[in-house]
Amino acid sequence: MRALLSFVVFIAAAASLFAQAPKPLAERLAAQNALFDEQYESDLRNFPERATSFGDYRYNDRLADYSLDAIAKRHETDESFLKRLEDISTADFSDRDQLSHDLLIRVLEQRIADFGLKEFEMPINTQSGIHTNLADLPLSVPFDSVKHYEDYVSRLHQIPRVLAQVTEVLRAGMKEVEPESGVHICLRAKSAGAVDAFHAAALDAGGSSDGAPGLRPHDRVRYYAAFVRDPDGNRVEAVTFPADDANPTA
Repeated sequence: MRALLSFVVFIAAAASLFAQAPKPLAERLAAQNALFDEQYESDLRNFPERATSFGDYRYNDRLADYSLDAIAKRHETDESFLKRLEDISTADFSDRDQLSHDLLIRVLEQRIADFGLKEFEMPINTQSGIHTNLADLPLSVPFDSVKHYEDYVSRLHQIPRVLAQVTEVLRAGMKEVEPESGVHICLRAKSAGAVDAFHAAALDAGGSSDGAPGLRPHDRVRYYAAFVRDPDGNRVEAVTFPADDANPTA
């Protein structure tokens, strides 16, 4: 009986060691390289404009899907790629292969973290976003064939859909903003009279005053301004500086 128990324990330990042993190095490297290719191709399909900028014209007749559903699906894809990559043992990898492994993990972890922070709810800013991407799109295409022109026309027809999707994402972000904690937008006015007119028009349009028109001499720079809140809680300011009255075109 003792001999049988010893044999069973030996078999269990051997099976455990066998299960923990990594697959052959060549097999793991091949799996990693295949995953790299799959992830890269997935990105090109999901972001056709990026593929165009890389010189890959397979998706030239498409614009990306910017909807909330598409964003969620891309997040799930990132999570799947990360898990699969982490499951590949890097034992005995060369420094180059280990670095490639670590870099893609870093990229995927950053994307997943950004999703958790809902960074996708801020798809545009003053320097980048759909408004600049669409304007730059023709610069990535050589337009040296009829097909390139047809693809570009196809993309032009998709712009209303893309703008609607980006608007959907922006509105989703706005719903999560606490009342009176929205963004602060500052508009440069030509004169104090223009500031007064802005304030009056904003109130007539349903906004609320957050600072009547007047000089702000207590600040480091003396200026004339008015502040309003729009129905979504964003603070909009119109401002002019005393010197502006002498130079209305400034």
